[in-house]
Amino acid sequence: MGHFSVEISRPPGSVLSGNQHQDLEILTEEVVELPKATPLAIDLGDRLFWNTGDGVLDKTATAQVCVGVAVLPAASADTAVRVKLGAVIPAGT
Repeated sequence: MGHFSVEISRPPGSVLSGNQHQDLEILTEEVVELPKATPLAIDLGDRLFWNTGDGVLDKTATAQVCVGVAVLPAASADTAVRVKLGAVIPAGT
């Protein structure tokens, strides 16, 4: 559950070495450790959003995608947080 395979056609003119098929694993739900913004304290249950500009998770909902919920707290100086992908708590709850 949460894993699936997808076949992607390679663009014309692209080069793959050896095997002409590349496996791609995409996680849609699971608990994973991902980089987080620092300094930023995260509490258990906080909604986390992917900041595409910085390549980290933060708690800013504006113009960002909610990727999941923190399953463990993370201190301000921590560089990563454990997050349950796909778990979304509605805003304001």
